[in-house]
Amino acid sequence: MAGIAGSSVFQLGAVLYLKDKAQGAVAGAMKNFGALRKELESNDAAIKKLDRSAGAMKIGGALVAGAATAAVSLLALRYQSSELEANLRSLDIPSDQVDALSRSAGKAAVEFGISKETYLAGAYDIKSAVASLDASGVEAFSTAVAATARATKGDFAQLSKTFGMVYNQFGEASGLDPAAFAMRTADVFSAAVKEYRTDGASLEQAFNSAGASASKLGISLGEQTAVLGTLMNTMNPGEAGTAWKAFTGKIDTGFNSLGVNYKGIDGKLLSTSELLTNLKTKFGDALDPAELSQLNSAFGEEGARVVLNLIGQTDKLGAAIDKMKNVDGTAQAMAATNLESVAGAWDRMQHGMRAFFDGVAKGSDGPLMAMIGGVNYLLSKFQALSPETQSMIGSVVK
Repeated sequence: MAGIAGSSVFQLGAVLYLKDKAQGAVAGAMKNFGALRKELESNDAAIKKLDRSAGAMKIGGALVAGAATAAVSLLALRYQSSELEANLRSLDIPSDQVDALSRSAGKAAVEFGISKETYLAGAYDIKSAVASLDASGVEAFSTAVAATARATKGDFAQLSKTFGMVYNQFGEASGLDPAAFAMRTADVFSAAVKEYRTDGASLEQAFNSAGASASKLGISLGEQTAVLGTLMNTMNPGEAGTAWKAFTGKIDTGFNSLGVNYKGIDGKLLSTSELLTNLKTKFGDALDPAELSQLNSAFGEEGARVVLNLIGQTDKLGAAIDKMKNVDGTAQAMAATNLESVAGAWDRMQHGMRAFFDGVAKGSDGPLMAMIGGVNYLLSKFQALSPETQSMIGSVVK
């Protein structure tokens, strides 16, 4: 029933059903009153009392129908977002902080045209992936993902998972706090999409295939993004990530076997462009069969593809790596540009309006829960009755 809250068909159907039930019950009661009236024609006092009861039944029926309509409307508005808020509380986020996240989701709906429910579901994925994040960190990540999704035409749900993975790989080594790292990731991803004419989905695929071998060597998020982006000019995203994973997984043994320097005077790993420059010094731009065999032996055929595809682009790659160090504000700027369209304005309006009504309905959570809890209590009591009693009640309710 996850999609129940967004379905206008559900809302209309449920409201009409309850109205029919309530008004039908009143109509049935009125019919019985009419029959009984004939039997009581000789007693004026009884008739008058009966008329008053019938009138009260009509008013009561209208009130029941109206209450049912309001309850179903509130339920339809709050069904999914309420469930998602409960999911966040299950991750030990305090209720007041979940409420703050819910308000942030409403702001994101208006700012980026992303539904409140999508935002809250992404927040859950981020918190699940990075348990150490507090509520403010989850909020910062979710907002950064929203900007990235709009900037790169990416999928918010998948990007949420990717941001969590990237933080686990590169976050600690970056020296940035979670909020700053989230925005840094947003800017790097957005800049890569702009620079390499790719999209968010392709970049996610490349990162997922690349794994964590590069980050374990101290390679930065920006450098890995520049390498993958350049590789994707000649490979599909999955191949680029797999080749990079193979290459970085054998840097130590590979360069040692070739007798090529791969560390600076400080003992740290050289940048990828510098590594390729050193290989280029040894092999040149074009490798003969014997040199190719050496390369395959050092890095494996998959890892050697990185060298073969990039060895002629060392200067370009070096410039790309440097460029990824200065991308602040890219995600927000690209997102704003992508929103400057009828489609963008429509997304902001429809999701913003829904978030507004959800916020209004949220104030009725207590009464709504009390009403639903009361119904559930009656249902549990009904199930405890004997079959005979259940049948008797059923015949009366028909």
